Amino acid sequence: MRTAMILIVLGLAVGACKKGGGMVGDIEAWGNASCECKDKACAEKQKEEFNKLESKYHDELDKMNDETEKKLDSILEKANGCLSKFDVSAG
Repeated sequence: MRTAMILIVLGLAVGACKKGGGMVGDIEAWGNASCECKDKACAEKQKEEFNKLESKYHDELDKMNDETEKKLDSILEKANGCLSKFDVSAG
Protein backbone atom coordinates (compact mmCIF):
# COMPACT_ATOMS: atom_id res chain seq x y z
CA MET A 1 0.00 0.00 0.00
CA ARG A 2 2.81 2.41 0.88
CA THR A 3 4.52 1.62 -2.42
CA ALA A 4 1.30 2.28 -4.32
CA MET A 5 0.90 5.62 -2.56
CA ILE A 6 4.49 6.59 -3.39
CA LEU A 7 3.96 5.69 -7.04
CA ILE A 8 0.80 7.77 -7.14
CA VAL A 9 2.52 10.72 -5.53
CA LEU A 10 5.39 10.35 -7.96
CA GLY A 11 2.96 10.19 -10.82
CA LEU A 12 1.26 13.36 -9.68
CA ALA A 13 4.43 15.24 -8.91
CA VAL A 14 5.82 15.35 -12.38
CA GLY A 15 4.20 18.55 -13.58
CA ALA A 16 5.46 20.58 -10.64
CA CYS A 17 8.39 21.92 -12.61
CA LYS A 18 6.17 23.41 -15.27
CA LYS A 19 5.70 27.15 -15.47
CA GLY A 20 2.73 28.40 -13.44
CA GLY A 21 2.75 25.64 -10.85
CA GLY A 22 0.68 23.27 -13.00
CA MET A 23 0.51 19.98 -11.21
CA VAL A 24 1.44 21.18 -7.73
CA GLY A 25 -1.23 23.86 -7.93
CA ASP A 26 -3.79 21.30 -9.11
CA ILE A 27 -2.87 18.89 -6.31
CA GLU A 28 -2.94 21.64 -3.68
CA ALA A 29 -6.40 22.67 -4.85
CA TRP A 30 -7.53 19.03 -4.74
CA GLY A 31 -6.10 18.60 -1.24
CA ASN A 32 -7.89 21.72 -0.01
CA ALA A 33 -11.17 20.59 -1.56
CA SER A 34 -10.74 17.15 0.03
CA CYS A 35 -10.45 18.69 3.47
CA GLU A 36 -13.60 20.75 2.93
CA CYS A 37 -15.77 17.64 2.48
CA LYS A 38 -18.65 17.33 4.90
CA ASP A 39 -19.97 13.94 3.75
CA LYS A 40 -19.00 10.66 2.09
CA ALA A 41 -20.38 11.68 -1.31
CA CYS A 42 -17.99 14.62 -1.41
CA ALA A 43 -15.10 12.42 -0.29
CA GLU A 44 -15.87 9.89 -3.02
CA LYS A 45 -15.93 12.70 -5.58
CA GLN A 46 -12.53 13.88 -4.41
CA LYS A 47 -11.19 10.35 -4.74
CA GLU A 48 -12.38 10.36 -8.37
CA GLU A 49 -10.76 13.76 -8.90
CA PHE A 50 -7.51 12.41 -7.52
CA ASN A 51 -7.65 9.53 -10.01
CA LYS A 52 -8.13 12.03 -12.85
CA LEU A 53 -5.16 14.07 -11.69
CA GLU A 54 -3.05 10.94 -11.40
CA SER A 55 -3.85 10.05 -15.01
CA LYS A 56 -3.24 13.60 -16.19
CA TYR A 57 0.29 13.77 -14.73
CA HIS A 58 1.30 10.11 -14.94
CA ASP A 59 3.53 10.42 -18.03
CA GLU A 60 5.74 13.04 -16.38
CA LEU A 61 6.79 10.80 -13.48
CA ASP A 62 10.50 10.81 -14.26
CA LYS A 63 10.78 14.62 -14.17
CA MET A 64 9.93 15.05 -10.48
CA ASN A 65 12.58 16.31 -8.07
CA ASP A 66 12.91 15.49 -4.36
CA GLU A 67 11.43 18.81 -3.21
CA THR A 68 8.32 18.28 -5.30
CA GLU A 69 7.98 14.70 -4.10
CA LYS A 70 8.07 15.82 -0.47
CA LYS A 71 5.52 18.57 -1.07
CA LEU A 72 3.10 16.24 -2.84
CA ASP A 73 3.55 13.53 -0.23
CA SER A 74 2.60 16.09 2.42
CA ILE A 75 -0.49 17.20 0.48
CA LEU A 76 -1.60 13.60 -0.09
CA GLU A 77 -1.07 12.68 3.54
CA LYS A 78 -3.13 15.63 4.76
CA ALA A 79 -5.91 15.03 2.22
CA ASN A 80 -6.08 11.34 3.06
CA GLY A 81 -6.36 12.28 6.72
CA CYS A 82 -9.39 14.38 5.88
CA LEU A 83 -10.93 11.77 3.59
CA SER A 84 -10.39 8.98 6.09
CA LYS A 85 -13.18 10.46 8.23
CA PHE A 86 -15.48 9.05 5.56
CA ASP A 87 -13.60 5.77 5.04
CA VAL A 88 -12.24 7.03 1.71
CA SER A 89 -8.62 7.11 0.59
CA ALA A 90 -6.95 8.53 -2.50
CA GLY A 91 -3.89 6.57 -3.39
